[in-house]
Amino acid sequence: MCFIFQVALLSSEYYHLVPKSGYAYEKIQPIDKSLILNRERGIVHNLLDYVMAAKMLAGAQYRLKGKLNGLKEYVTNQSTN
Repeated sequence: MCFIFQVALLSSEYYHLVPKSGYAYEKIQPIDKSLILNRERGIVHNLLDYVMAAKMLAGAQYRLKGKLNGLKEYVTNQSTN
């Protein structure tokens, strides 16, 4: 498989998984430069941080079900300790 074709295919797959706003009617350029790659890598790391935070909050909410009035009280209690 040609390198250029592979870059275009992988870029397309990435943009399918991590959609960009404002590109509904425009072409999205392939990720073919290290600057673009590093920027998108940072976005993926941020998304992974958001996922981890959401899982931690959901776990805390599940664990505290019945003990406190809710997640807001849990977060308030944790921030004052």
